[in-house]
Amino acid sequence: MQEDRTFEKKDIKYAPPVRSEKKIGNTTFIVNSFFPEQAKDGVVSKIERLIKDEVRKKAITT
Repeated sequence: MQEDRTFEKKDIKYAPPVRSEKKIGNTTFIVNSFFPEQAKDGVVSKIERLIKDEVRKKAITT
């Protein structure tokens, strides 16, 4: 059960973590994601940026 609260660290408020679980074989991976409430860009734009950066890195090395 997820509580409705924020986490504070150095005066930055964070929304409750997003918990993801993925099972591969006999191993279950659990990831908790924390994002600042007042973030300049959202999760989608961050992921897009990470993917684009990774594609650029692969294009340079090949």
